[in-house]
Amino acid sequence: MKKTIGILTVAVLFCFTGYTQDNDWTLDLQKEGVEVYYKVQQCNEQEVVLLKVINTNEYQIDIQWADELKVEGPPNTLRSDWKDDGSGVSTLELNAGETIEATCDMESNKQLVIDPINMTSLRPTPIQKYIMVEVTISKK
Repeated sequence: MKKTIGILTVAVLFCFTGYTQDNDWTLDLQKEGVEVYYKVQQCNEQEVVLLKVINTNEYQIDIQWADELKVEGPPNTLRSDWKDDGSGVSTLELNAGETIEATCDMESNKQLVIDPINMTSLRPTPIQKYIMVEVTISKK
């Protein structure tokens, strides 16, 4: 009986832990069958934004975007501007039904880890919000 209660307790805690982790993500964008979530997290003692991108379509897509951060102090907005030479633009290819979730130590898809230090020469203040801007989605 005690063993059953112990196993049940661990199972319930595991369910709540998984639920809490999923709630760490904030929905930023739903467009043309693509969902983008973000969360602010410490990576290597630096506050960064991690992205999770989900393609709910039944076909492969390409997505292009620029990043915008709302921060506490001046400047209040940091942005990776979309320039004619292609700099400031992030791109990602997702297969049908694919989800790609950023982690601090990921080797590929590093454009899903947004470090505000790359957007300003000043030491940025705490991140309040992430916004994916100038988004284009195309079917492959």
